[in-house]
Amino acid sequence: ASRGTLALEQFYPWLAAFEGLQDIRKFISTAGGNLNLKRLALNGPLTSPADWQIDAASGLENVIITSPELKGPLQISRGVVSFKPQTIMYEDVHLKYLDAAAVTSCAVTGKPGHPERVDLSLDGTFGEQALAWIRRFKELPEHLRAKPPVTISGMYLQWDDRSNVTMVGEMSTAGGVRAVVDAAFAPGRWHIKRFELNDGISNVSLKFAQTDQHIDLDYSGKLHKSTLDRFLKENTTLTGWVDGTLTASLDMNDLASSRMNGTLRGEGLVLQRLPVSPIEFERFSLECRGKTARIESADLIFAGTPMHLVGTAAIDAEAYTFDLDLT
Repeated sequence: ASRGTLALEQFYPWLAAFEGLQDIRKFISTAGGNLNLKRLALNGPLTSPADWQIDAASGLENVIITSPELKGPLQISRGVVSFKPQTIMYEDVHLKYLDAAAVTSCAVTGKPGHPERVDLSLDGTFGEQALAWIRRFKELPEHLRAKPPVTISGMYLQWDDRSNVTMVGEMSTAGGVRAVVDAAFAPGRWHIKRFELNDGISNVSLKFAQTDQHIDLDYSGKLHKSTLDRFLKENTTLTGWVDGTLTASLDMNDLASSRMNGTLRGEGLVLQRLPVSPIEFERFSLECRGKTARIESADLIFAGTPMHLVGTAAIDAEAYTFDLDLT
């Protein structure tokens, strides 16, 4: 066991030079500042650090880290780091990176340089530069990006080396709109378990799940343009309002099991990221019952052409069917 202070400028190059630890430079190029050792125990052959069993804990003091994975230095003013076999834990770490400032605790599981899982709690504020860096892990369509800076509170994130990501917590944007989020993402799958937004003007609850062959939607509440103007970086989705409740379960492999229920009305809704051109609904009224959706009235613009639409869309065992009057 040992206690003392290590200057990272000297200690890190020495550590990273050992055979078996060179991969750590894939994540940390340089490190500066101090480690204030609280506990240090090593077991294993001196000439084979990759086989060391480490039990250590240290305070972090004015640490600065550079990495090929980062767009700038990561600054840690204080915190505690501890090492166990296959696990690194960070507690109450105060950090700055690009235009972000946060307090976090984190557990990283896996071999040095080869993380298998990350569990992280987070409170802080993130500007556009930091948000752009985060999006390299999970890209978000432009029309869904929040207005920076974004403030995170009570957020829990989990990542693993199979590209599974979960997140639970609260966020608020530069426009002062607060939302509660519980979501999970994986290759080929989105699952928004809970999204709630209430700013006194809009009051929305949303659940959404999507895979290659299945879509589930559960929406209720009223959403107004002024709310999205303050929540999104650029609101290109809504110029009016949407009000109602709608549940839908669409199975591309089993159309007979698909269902839709509820009523939805609104003005100025733009559907984006479609296989065809965006569709702008100037106004619409939709009623769904089981396998049938009735468009009571819809004025829309498609590919620059104004249209008026009335009729029904239905699902049977083999296909979608439409009985529409388009003028």
